[in-house]
Amino acid sequence: MLPTQALLLVLFSTLTATCLAWQPNFVLRVNQSVIAPDCTPRLSTVVNGTLPGPLLTMTEGKHYWIRVYNDIPDQNLTMHWHGLSQYTTPFSDGTPLASQWPIPPYGFFDYEFFLPFPDSSVEHRRDSSIGTYFYHSHVGMQAMSAFGPIVIEPASEKEEAKKATPVEWDEDLIMLLSDGYHASEHKIISGLDNTSSWTWIGEPQSLLVNGHALSTCNSSTLDTNLPTGTQCSTSCGWETFRVRPGQRYRLRVIGATTLSQMSLKLEGHNMTLFEADGTYLDPLPIENLEIAAGQRYSILIVTPDVVPEKSDFWFNIKTIWRPVTTYGAAVWTYDTDDSTSVDKTTRPVDLNVKVALPNETFGWVGCDMSPFDKTKNPPSQDQVTRKITLIGEQVVKQKSYRWDVSNTTLFGETSPSNPQVPFLVQYYMAPEDRRTPDYAAALANGGLDPVNRFYPAKLGEILDVVVQNYAGPTASGFVEAHPWHFHGAKYWDMGAGTGNFSYEALEEIQGSVAGSPIPRDTSIVYGGPGASYTGANITSGSPGGWRLFRLSITDPGAWVVHCHLLPHMIMGMQTMLFAGAENLPVLPPSFVEEFLTFNGAAVGNSTYEPMHRSYFELPVVARGQGK
Repeated sequence: MLPTQALLLVLFSTLTATCLAWQPNFVLRVNQSVIAPDCTPRLSTVVNGTLPGPLLTMTEGKHYWIRVYNDIPDQNLTMHWHGLSQYTTPFSDGTPLASQWPIPPYGFFDYEFFLPFPDSSVEHRRDSSIGTYFYHSHVGMQAMSAFGPIVIEPASEKEEAKKATPVEWDEDLIMLLSDGYHASEHKIISGLDNTSSWTWIGEPQSLLVNGHALSTCNSSTLDTNLPTGTQCSTSCGWETFRVRPGQRYRLRVIGATTLSQMSLKLEGHNMTLFEADGTYLDPLPIENLEIAAGQRYSILIVTPDVVPEKSDFWFNIKTIWRPVTTYGAAVWTYDTDDSTSVDKTTRPVDLNVKVALPNETFGWVGCDMSPFDKTKNPPSQDQVTRKITLIGEQVVKQKSYRWDVSNTTLFGETSPSNPQVPFLVQYYMAPEDRRTPDYAAALANGGLDPVNRFYPAKLGEILDVVVQNYAGPTASGFVEAHPWHFHGAKYWDMGAGTGNFSYEALEEIQGSVAGSPIPRDTSIVYGGPGASYTGANITSGSPGGWRLFRLSITDPGAWVVHCHLLPHMIMGMQTMLFAGAENLPVLPPSFVEEFLTFNGAAVGNSTYEPMHRSYFELPVVARGQGK
């Protein structure tokens, strides 16, 4: 594979436009529809008419185009490919404030990217994109329901690929977790943005597994904005996984939640953890799985050789690190019937006793995880160029609660009539002599460019990014756990602790645990000590939890760094890393018109088909790395 910079130099070169009958690899159509995943109808943003959206199965080393239609009449849209770095296609990251203009109503955009293909040697296996991912909208609260799973498969033959995996399995199953809210996206955002009567989103009404839950619908409390005649549904039920004896199942668990972090456990079966965010792990037996928004895990579940006397087993699921616990469930049933019907059995009243879930714990089993690939290690502390500290705290601004990142927030207007100009577009629209960030000013300001309000970094730098929770002035020193997601390249998760971060504290923690750092893209920064939500309240202005993210700057682009709890992100808990500005290529005139203008030539509609100019030079495709 060509070096990143070489690929970038041809990123926007005017290559051969596709003249034949061009077709994308996948087509996603996003609209709003009334659905009732837990029997209560709600107007929701959905992909291809379903919750969740369709599974996208891809292969490493391939070049993909995904067409995304925005069929919502009054909202913009983008689609983010969570966990996949758009390392040579920065306009395809799907972030409306950072990397691309949003797709306007009734428009469509063709996302293009290349999935890294490692050399045959194990040394480059870490660079592979094999694993579990997902896609979701990045506009407003659309990601409450506009999401779907992605599975990246190895390019090699199945038996050969197994040699590079920590376990063997016979069949894949997907468990996509989300939380069900009955209030509309519009109502939730209006409450969060209201500066005179701020309204919190509250706890979810249900916990959904693959878009299913069993709950009670109250027809008298339905949203009055729903179409006339909308009634409670009677077709909801628990998601049912139908399995066979004598099989080894890979259960890919995806956290697509709005607010909730969840804990789950399967009755009567052992679970072995072996993947986190696309990184294979040494097999690790676990009692329960804890997962936050944006995270993905794979667990191995081996079924007995004969069907047990009891054919139905329950997943117990609950929210953690919240003031009120919400419970959910799913069914694991031994059945030769391949139907996908849901189970309408009432959740057993004694499930919390029969399948008891432990209390949430600081770190869960994170300190016991180790990468399966032993050929690579994180950069050493001596190689670190500099340290950036991002302080997260809740504050009050304009009579409304906000989540700040080092006293700054990344907000933007994404309305169809007046969207904010994305940072990457601003960069290309500026005169060439003003495109280089003011690194000196940023270094003197804790790494933050004081004018542009982003964190610039040069290619080749190795950054230690410390995300530090602080107790803000609200709610008597309130802190809580936040799952932080880094767009772009994966980081090395170096460890987490409480109090003020120091390298001495990090070294002590690393010396006392069984595991070692792993590459990830989403990790939890905990509120503070204590096994419960209220146990994380500390003195106002005091440090809570911290985590160290070690990041090699390899991928030029505008990469958002944010808390993946949707209301927190809406409330401002996001910032941006602008990497390798001086290494971004010069745009040819055709691409200026296509990508730098809102609703420009890169956006198609019912009467216009955009040109499909590849971001990659033809020799790459000719070597078998193309479509």
